[in-house]
Amino acid sequence: MKEATNIIKKYKFDDYELKKNFDKAYEDDDFRKIVNDIDMPNEKLVSYTSLIMDSAKEIKNCKNCKNILECRNAVNGHVYYPSVLNDEIVFSYIPCKYKKKLDKDTEYQNNIIMIDMPREILNASMKNIYTDDKNRIEAIKWLTTFIKKCEAGTKTKGLYLTGNFGCGKTYLVAASMNELAKKGKKVAIVYYPDFLRKLKESFSDDFKTIFNDVKNSEILLLDDIGAETVTSWNRDEILGTILQYRMQEGLPTLFTSNLTISELEVHLASNDSEGRIKARRIIERIKFLTDNITMIAENRRKWGIKMENNYKEGTFEDNGGKSRVVIESDNAPLNMPSNVTLVNRPKVKKKVKTNPLLQDIGPKSQGFAGVALLAGLIALAGVALAYFNLRY
Repeated sequence: MKEATNIIKKYKFDDYELKKNFDKAYEDDDFRKIVNDIDMPNEKLVSYTSLIMDSAKEIKNCKNCKNILECRNAVNGHVYYPSVLNDEIVFSYIPCKYKKKLDKDTEYQNNIIMIDMPREILNASMKNIYTDDKNRIEAIKWLTTFIKKCEAGTKTKGLYLTGNFGCGKTYLVAASMNELAKKGKKVAIVYYPDFLRKLKESFSDDFKTIFNDVKNSEILLLDDIGAETVTSWNRDEILGTILQYRMQEGLPTLFTSNLTISELEVHLASNDSEGRIKARRIIERIKFLTDNITMIAENRRKWGIKMENNYKEGTFEDNGGKSRVVIESDNAPLNMPSNVTLVNRPKVKKKVKTNPLLQDIGPKSQGFAGVALLAGLIALAGVALAYFNLRY
């Protein structure tokens, strides 16, 4: 009986402590607002005091938050908040206004299949492209018209865009693909050499999924065609099949390449008579599917040139002998993909430390000066030795 009495006393004490903690927490404005919003008696809410306090703390964080990057809550972009379900309180994470805006702004990315492209490509936008180089204008005008035709549902050809390294071919075409994705079009942006590698390494079911997703996409970009190692398999079974299907279905297909159409034919031929015939067949399909534009423009990758999408000048780094360029951005650092060939890398002259004793000796060659100095020292030693022998 005594034990039962102690249990009852402990229960009453715990109940008292809960009520005390609840009353103290209720003094906080955010805590009080949450409690008042819940249609439930305070006596029942007492047992949820600590959880409601957590919710109030996250609401305080939200009041001082200016963007999703500053979020201090447990789940980024969300606030822990209670609701009533079947007379019980359920706590869940509710997206904040910044999270909702971010989801809305990036919703179009659900319409994009991207294979082995830098993630920055997802943010490529036509409003950020460079228009200060007249050599880019033809391609920009073509892509602007292309977007309008696709949006209106008008049948249109794709594009074969060739040009020099670093002139912005990929960014430009990818920006147009993103614009179409925002309009609800299903697009695929594919780095062609790695796409072939991925197919080769995949198992049967994965192969079919990857291949069909690309082949059947509403609008397709094959980036950097001509950079792959050609085999009869990837030329005839992969590229040939994709082009044949898209030609029959009238699906817009775009290409970027550093090779002209003629150079691509030579590349695909693989130096044999059968290969030349099959390469010719591929080229004819590409010509049927596309308009051809050559863009020889300023190299935006070279040192000190500002890049697309407000990327600022960067610095070269050396990582175990592998060079890369890091471009500082207002948003995030951009690491150039490993498959990009960097051109016009600034040459850094090695400074050779010069021995002050050698600076004013004869010819400019340090090797020569060193030998001359050594010979002089030997001769001086010889004279000293001879003098010593004569004297003693």
